[in-house]
Amino acid sequence: MQTSLPHGAAAPSAGPPWPYPEPEPRVLPRSRDHALGWGFLFGGALLTLVAAYLVVAFDALRSIDLLVVFVTPGVGAFAVSLIGVFTLLKNARRKRRDEEVAHTGIRCWGRIVQAAPIQGRGHARSYLDVYLVVEAFAAHEARPTQGPRPYAAGTRVAAQVAFEQHVSLVQMGMLQPGYFCALVLHPSDHGRLLLDGFATPQGAFARLA
Repeated sequence: MQTSLPHGAAAPSAGPPWPYPEPEPRVLPRSRDHALGWGFLFGGALLTLVAAYLVVAFDALRSIDLLVVFVTPGVGAFAVSLIGVFTLLKNARRKRRDEEVAHTGIRCWGRIVQAAPIQGRGHARSYLDVYLVVEAFAAHEARPTQGPRPYAAGTRVAAQVAFEQHVSLVQMGMLQPGYFCALVLHPSDHGRLLLDGFATPQGAFARLA
């Protein structure tokens, strides 16, 4: 669904005059690794139950045979569980980094310079991974964020910001050179960002699906 942003179209040499469409409340994107990590932990628990069952089922065998029966699924359970733990820890670190960007980041309008689908990286036939290159300008903030503002509204923050984004097929029409995206950039590391949506040059805005 598109909404119209106030104050007219964007100037070609500066950032748009529109206020930043801050989501209320902001919901941080959940990585696909979150479900994957829990899946590995569940798989590890299942293999542990299999190992325990085999020990009980073959308790009449000699100890050396019992050891062989237990070790194979037992080692598998440990390895799978370990992968799950590391995946969840990685996801937790990413969430903390996203929270830092959300609290201290620079609200920007990014003028799209390039948008190219990444071959072979579609998901469920309704999403694509897209490589985006944008020119970032500081946005007018309707609600000031934490800390001082290093850039005046409308001034250029970065000549080029490149990143990959998971985008719905229904919004691919807004990924054209000259269109805009609403994004939050980390103050010192522009490779860390949060994307909130897309806008036409006239100010019709659609939140990221």
